[in-house]
Amino acid sequence: MADFKFESEKRNEFGKGFARRLRAAGRVPSVLYGGGQPALHISLPTHELSQAVRMPNALFEVKVDGKEHLALVKDVQRDFVTRAIEHVDLLEVKDGESVEVPVLFNVTGESKPGSAVSVSLKRLTIRCNATAIPRSIDLDITGAEIGQHFHVADLNLPAGSEVVGLPEDHVLVAIKAFVVRKEAQVDVAGGAPEGEGAEGAEGEATEEAAE
Repeated sequence: MADFKFESEKRNEFGKGFARRLRAAGRVPSVLYGGGQPALHISLPTHELSQAVRMPNALFEVKVDGKEHLALVKDVQRDFVTRAIEHVDLLEVKDGESVEVPVLFNVTGESKPGSAVSVSLKRLTIRCNATAIPRSIDLDITGAEIGQHFHVADLNLPAGSEVVGLPEDHVLVAIKAFVVRKEAQVDVAGGAPEGEGAEGAEGEATEEAAE
């Protein structure tokens, strides 16, 4: 079920000096919140943690004093210059519990020739089971025609999931037509070519989506 498993060590010391020594020893100061219990102050191995936080919404299994806790990353603090992880906050979750998380919105497939694809968002906030967070929400636009629109209601969401903060008629993807725009050629002196106005000059065509 979990994407990563960690053996944690409880810590009873605090402060910048202790945190520096802990990081020098290859561990990251961390706090595990939630579960209806007081926060647990722990440390996690730096190398494994650095790999894990690269995966969006990764589910952690953290063992504390022999007890296993499922958790999501709530916050990662990094050094401003080196970008090394300095501290991590984890939120304990349970199977069946709903959470709201940002998820990558991914458009797949190709629309028909001569069309352009306009995407309004790169991420969607969804409410779903904490132990079944999708890596992305995909929308297939294969064969879509000019003038066609795809809305929130068109998404194929995992069972028990819903988009948060957007109405079902919100346009996520619009299929538009390319417009070829001719730009005037300008001579070295900065004027339009002889015998041609700005509108009549032939230039390189640039493609842009028509509204």
